[in-house]
Amino acid sequence: MGQTLFDIEELLFNQLQGTLSPEEAAYLELWKAQKPGNQDFYDQLTDPSKLTEKLRLYANHDQETARQEALAHLFPGRRTIPMYKWWAAAAAIALLLSAGGYLYYKQEARLPQVSQTIIAPGHQGAILTLANGGQVQLDTIQNGVIALQGGVTAKIVNGTLHYEGQPTGALYNKMATPKGRVFQLTLPDGTAIWLNSASSVRYPIAFTGKERKVEITGEAYFEVAPDPEKPFLVVISNKTTVKVLGTHFNVNAYDNEQEITTTLLQGAIQVNKMILKPGQQAILDKDNDLRLLQAADMNKVMAWKNGLFDFEGATLQEVMRQLERWYDIDVVFEGPIPDIKFGGKMTRGIPLNDVLDILKGFEGADFTFYMEGNKKLIISR
Repeated sequence: MGQTLFDIEELLFNQLQGTLSPEEAAYLELWKAQKPGNQDFYDQLTDPSKLTEKLRLYANHDQETARQEALAHLFPGRRTIPMYKWWAAAAAIALLLSAGGYLYYKQEARLPQVSQTIIAPGHQGAILTLANGGQVQLDTIQNGVIALQGGVTAKIVNGTLHYEGQPTGALYNKMATPKGRVFQLTLPDGTAIWLNSASSVRYPIAFTGKERKVEITGEAYFEVAPDPEKPFLVVISNKTTVKVLGTHFNVNAYDNEQEITTTLLQGAIQVNKMILKPGQQAILDKDNDLRLLQAADMNKVMAWKNGLFDFEGATLQEVMRQLERWYDIDVVFEGPIPDIKFGGKMTRGIPLNDVLDILKGFEGADFTFYMEGNKKLIISR
């Protein structure tokens, strides 16, 4: 996939028609976040009260004329549209008839390009280390038996690792996702785990004792199967432990991040002596001080699992750490690191060079990118 740029007015029309693709939606969100004026203009086209006033400026277009023109542009061949889509049609006319607005969009429509080596986004894949030390590459396997270990069968079903049977001893497996990979597995008790890039989980191939314990590094999302008789324990980077009975939560414990965060979506968990409720986040800093965030940004926490980057309020360093893990690159800063905050969301399914084009379009982005080979991204001012 080459570099992809969109006209903002085209994206707005696609959104009003309900045909906006995920990639287009990501570009539109980032464009709105570039500067306050972009968001204000967008709001005028989606707020009925503001739009009504805007339409009154067009003396030569009464409501019916506007409606008919909107139908012609947005819904060719249709004589009627649902009432809930009327504002979309009206907004399209406002956009079409507003010369000033049209020129404004044309001036801001194209994001500046940054010439880059095309590096594809990450994809599904992992390395499974078996109880005997053997390793299996899981990148291309969609279905089939992987291994038989002490009476337990490990197999891939629709791209997810599953276990069946009872072991003859205490056997452990380890799944690791390199940079640029994500994977999902289902433990013998039915617990589902999603691993983000550069992460790992070590676990028994059957839970035979009084507890269910796994060890993780990096980032993972859990949907734990309930079992009141066997508490589920997650040991995080050998630094802290999460105790649960049955719940949904996310753990971010990358070594190059300043904090370990555990975010609860559903149920209840205990981090050290702290009990979390849904929506809360436990934050453990480098000094092992634990604090509670009452209302975590769930969209941001779960963006990776939903195939998105969420750069809302992120610094350049924070953004680059995410890109390093997803595109399997190393980022090097030459000179002072620019003090800039980004915003918006975008799909993780586009090449690195497209992401860099978008980032370079943010106001205050007074820096340049260039690749040294296929692995090192240099950022300079």
